[in-house]
Amino acid sequence: MKKITILLLFMLNTICSISYSQSLGILKNTSNLRKSPSPFSKEIKIINHNSIVTVFDSIAGSYKIEYKGVIGYVGKMDIVIMDFNKGRMNSTSKLRKVPSPFGGVIVEIPYKSIVELEKMDRQLLFQYAAFYEDYFLVRFKQFIGYVHKSDVDITEESINVKKPTKFIEEFVNRKIKSWQKKGEFEKTEDYLIRINNREQYINICIDSAKIVMNKIFYSNTNWTKRSISLYDADTEVYQLHFDTYGSLSVKVPIHDAKEFKDNFENLKISDAEFGYVNDEWSIIKLRIGSSNGYQYCKYDISESLAYQPSQIAYNFDDVNVQIDNIHKKSLNSNKLQQPILVGKSDVDVDIPVSTNRKPYTYALVIGNEDYSTKQQTLEKEADVPYALNDARVFSNYLNQTFGVPKENINLLTNATGNQILQAIDKLSKLTKHSAGKAEIIFYYAGHGLPDQQTRDPYLIPVDVSGANIKYGIKLNNVYQKLTKHPSKRVLVFLDACFSGGARNTPLIASRGINVTPKKEYLKGNILVFASSSGNQVSSAWKEKQHGLFTYFLLKKIKDTKGDLSLKDLSNYLQQKVPLKAITINKPEQVPTVNSSLEIKDVWHTWKLNE
Repeated sequence: MKKITILLLFMLNTICSISYSQSLGILKNTSNLRKSPSPFSKEIKIINHNSIVTVFDSIAGSYKIEYKGVIGYVGKMDIVIMDFNKGRMNSTSKLRKVPSPFGGVIVEIPYKSIVELEKMDRQLLFQYAAFYEDYFLVRFKQFIGYVHKSDVDITEESINVKKPTKFIEEFVNRKIKSWQKKGEFEKTEDYLIRINNREQYINICIDSAKIVMNKIFYSNTNWTKRSISLYDADTEVYQLHFDTYGSLSVKVPIHDAKEFKDNFENLKISDAEFGYVNDEWSIIKLRIGSSNGYQYCKYDISESLAYQPSQIAYNFDDVNVQIDNIHKKSLNSNKLQQPILVGKSDVDVDIPVSTNRKPYTYALVIGNEDYSTKQQTLEKEADVPYALNDARVFSNYLNQTFGVPKENINLLTNATGNQILQAIDKLSKLTKHSAGKAEIIFYYAGHGLPDQQTRDPYLIPVDVSGANIKYGIKLNNVYQKLTKHPSKRVLVFLDACFSGGARNTPLIASRGINVTPKKEYLKGNILVFASSSGNQVSSAWKEKQHGLFTYFLLKKIKDTKGDLSLKDLSNYLQQKVPLKAITINKPEQVPTVNSSLEIKDVWHTWKLNE
């Protein structure tokens, strides 16, 4: 009897030592589940990284956890505690009154429903010990009950709509509020030492938020909802579209291309990593392979891949073919007169590659082409043809010919006002912290407009109507921001007109006349190349699939491999662009160069790639 009493007391003490609250955690690393908190205790089983576990208590340097019905201990460094209290049903499931498959049914919870996770009632541990650890206590609508853990995916109800910065900020604040409080059994001296490492802990929390976000996105992404484009055989690139994340380009060797497309629906996505671009959730990396382990390709957002499948226009003449035969008759056939490749321009391929590296050159490259998608009142004709191609190819030259690191090039396509302002602010901060060594390059292809009253020129983001120019970006403000801090120099290239005209159709079709924009007076070491003068229109060259100005800009860089003076570049553009505009029946277009007074006598000696 005495032995039984001692055993019962031991069991009671063990049960009472478990915290009544529980959390969920994610394994950062593959870890050994051990029998006790000691790192030298017996190993029970191995738990793979990214596994979700239930965390009961913190003991010394370990957490007491449950994984697939087995309870043990793992090191604190191996687990990220999840603050989420929501889940999404991965199947239709029964909400039960008690944590048992035999418990009475309260209500049926439909597939994909969102449920709130509640603290488990540990008093039921004795009665339902065989099933207790396999269940979540959840709230569904007005009902509270138990569902099996296998039926619930841990998620965050609003993670897909929250901005990444907001998500990480909330995550870190939840962690830091708890961490920075002095523990009841913590000495003041120890607390002060710990609290001095606040910044380090914040960085750990940020990393934890990213790990949690990556796990949730990966497990809740429906990878089957995808499609594949035509293959660009010239660059060996496919464009893939995922319903949740949009399009991305992957390089597939031409000898694998057909098999890749034929088996696309059955291919496996692995090693997916998620992050944020322009404060939007995005796929950062992934691999695509077959079920037998063959890897076809990988995707990395830092790699710049050109996807532009060639289109061929066939031009045939009808001819009569005379057949010297007893059954002589006239046949109507076709003769190939001249194949015309409609695809990559000559400046888009064979881009010169330099070994030069420019770690202190920072570039913002903007291509605004699609205005009609953001503004339902606009027709497709109001878009800016080839502006995206202009920006993408220009950024390729910056990297390959000028040696600007990819991470120093911010390429924005179809950018909104906020995106452009944030990117300009980033450039300004980079300049501020470069101790005068920074070279800034700003390129813009898209719509520009003048204020009809003040004649001040504005850049027009894709989400700004031409009728509300005050929401555009005043060009003079851009110049002031780029020259706010000392720098080596600032080069600006604008393939946009500011008269109210456009490459195709103006943003405001009702304007009967063009407005001559006010000339900007520059300060600092800034030089501006503009695609047109006064009230002229900046045109596109359909055959080359570029703006006229940008094509000749790229052409000169390619021909000289970037080794030319800015004066030579200016002379070339002012000679070539007007002649070609007239030749292809476009309005007169004469590029201009505008400099500040500080550099008006010296800029013509500057080298473009120095």
